[in-house]
Amino acid sequence: MAIGILSILASIAITQYRNYKFQAYDITAKSDLKSAQTAIESYFVENQTYPGDYTDLLANGFNFSKDVCFTKFHTHNAGATVHMHIMHTASPNAWHTKYPDDAGVVDHRNAESCL
Repeated sequence: MAIGILSILASIAITQYRNYKFQAYDITAKSDLKSAQTAIESYFVENQTYPGDYTDLLANGFNFSKDVCFTKFHTHNAGATVHMHIMHTASPNAWHTKYPDDAGVVDHRNAESCL
């Protein structure tokens, strides 16, 4: 009986630990998404256009946190909006925004492959 109770408690603890790790990974990815928005605005100030590709941000000094990557990055509306998805490679989640259209709103998406 005691072994059964310990097994149940251990499975709950392991699940909670995994969830906390995913939350930490997602916070890191969302933070990088906010940093990317700032980098996009800086790029716009310098070039009077939004970057056409995420490599333009990297060339301008933007850096990802460890194990974070874009899964989508392209412009819409004749270059007036940047549509991007970002994820931490250890998380099952990706995060989406359109800059500047979404005004900082970040939505959940399913994880995809890194660019």
